[in-house]
Amino acid sequence: MTSFRLPVLAAPFLFLAPAAAMAALCSGVSVGTSATSDVRLLGTDSSACVISTVMSPQQFGGNTSGFSSAFSGSGTGPWSLITGYDGNGNVLPGAPNVLPGVTFTSTLARTSSTMGTWSIAASAPVTLDLVFAMHGANRSGSFLFDDLSLPGANATGTWEIKWVNNGGNVPDYTNLKVFGRDAMVTTVPVPGAALLMLGGLAGLGLAWHRRSA
Repeated sequence: MTSFRLPVLAAPFLFLAPAAAMAALCSGVSVGTSATSDVRLLGTDSSACVISTVMSPQQFGGNTSGFSSAFSGSGTGPWSLITGYDGNGNVLPGAPNVLPGVTFTSTLARTSSTMGTWSIAASAPVTLDLVFAMHGANRSGSFLFDDLSLPGANATGTWEIKWVNNGGNVPDYTNLKVFGRDAMVTTVPVPGAALLMLGGLAGLGLAWHRRSA
């Protein structure tokens, strides 16, 4: 009987676990170290970000021209203002807080001059594109959450400014606008309707079984 001997390997194979998704650097001007991980919601980094000289929060209704082209591939509808905050974290009066079929409530807090926390809640489960647009010095940073699924309950997150101003320094937070588009309310069947549907499926299965017997 012919025997075969496997060669001895000098070093064992190394099995590497897949690396966690890395945050992507923002595009635009004066980016500094800004990345998608600078703004998070529900434990997830933003999808994309851009730093612009356009002050997105500067107008009462917000100015979307600083990020609209950069985020053009994420949806089709126009951007609408959801809410806005001043330098002290107070909600700006007159913000609509409404997209078709859903009403939003939100909060913003600062833990330092360049970072803090935020939250947003919807009156019904909803999927939408959302932009968190901060103003600091002569720059604004816009962070996209593409196809974000919001539960009816409160969703919490964090934010941080890492872009730089004309002097090469990280600026303090000044104000904020939150925009949304393509909102679709997620319908959840009520328990009674779900039971009726299951009963109907069971009936169809029984009828098929009798026919095939």
